[in-house]
Amino acid sequence: MKPTIQNRQLRKYNVKLLLLIIIFFFPGLLQTGTLSAQTSASDQFVKDSTPIELLDYHLSKDQFIYYYGKDDTAKAIINMFYRKRGSGAVDFALVPVLSFVGGTVLAFAGIFDAIGEMSSPATTLITAGLVVYAIGIVAIPVFFIIRRSIYTRQKLIYVLVRRERGKGITDYVKDNLRNVDFW
Repeated sequence: MKPTIQNRQLRKYNVKLLLLIIIFFFPGLLQTGTLSAQTSASDQFVKDSTPIELLDYHLSKDQFIYYYGKDDTAKAIINMFYRKRGSGAVDFALVPVLSFVGGTVLAFAGIFDAIGEMSSPATTLITAGLVVYAIGIVAIPVFFIIRRSIYTRQKLIYVLVRRERGKGITDYVKDNLRNVDFW
């Protein structure tokens, strides 16, 4: 069977239609990423447009790691913040109780030593007991309060979300990261 003019025109029409489809739809497929061979670093995170102020920052360390620990750097930032924050139970319960006990023991040792006669070691023990008591009950908790106000969970979520949105990591976070934070 010989090709007819109609068949030849139909083939030309089909080739033109195929070329138009390739020209108009193929770049769109490349832009959406369905045929893309590479993914950029910014595609690594799910883009969340929720304002940072509306995100819940009352999370535990494990919850932060679950929701925001997408890679090792994010996990290291979370570990650094919690390492710097310290433990509330140790900072505000154990340290003051131990300093109260230590200060009381030193003060009473000085008092019992001073019962017989007022000597220089007795006054030194009483003074040392009161100093340990004051440092443990007042100064150390104030230090812990200041440190915990610097490394708050609200600042942690702010750092993590800014990093996810491609804004980078601030210098004070970079300066405080240590090897121990990268488990």
